Amino acid sequence: MRRFVYSLFALCALSTTAMAEINTSLSEGFNMGAGRWQCGKVIEIAEKRPPAEFGQVVGWVLGSWSMATAVREESFVGIVETVGATKIFEATIGECRKVPPEIMLFRVVNTMIERTKAP
Repeated sequence: MRRFVYSLFALCALSTTAMAEINTSLSEGFNMGAGRWQCGKVIEIAEKRPPAEFGQVVGWVLGSWSMATAVREESFVGIVETVGATKIFEATIGECRKVPPEIMLFRVVNTMIERTKAP
């Protein structure tokens, strides 16, 4: 189990440079709600935990990862199940802390999902 957790965190770690590259290559698509919030706002919400906004952020992040399990390979599903919701959310907030505060949450989450590979 630890191997999966370490794999997720190691593979999801983003540098500001890597995020900038991804940031320019992704289309904004149709993202609504908390996914369009900037990481600066998301971090503040994660720290202060106002119920409505915190629930929106958690729901958006976990919903995105859940959707990815429907389209990704079985080993990805195993990683998500093993790591669990709390650690996925904490890792997402950690990645938001590493990028410029104006980067939108959906970009961070999409990049984490794309970079998560089975060991």
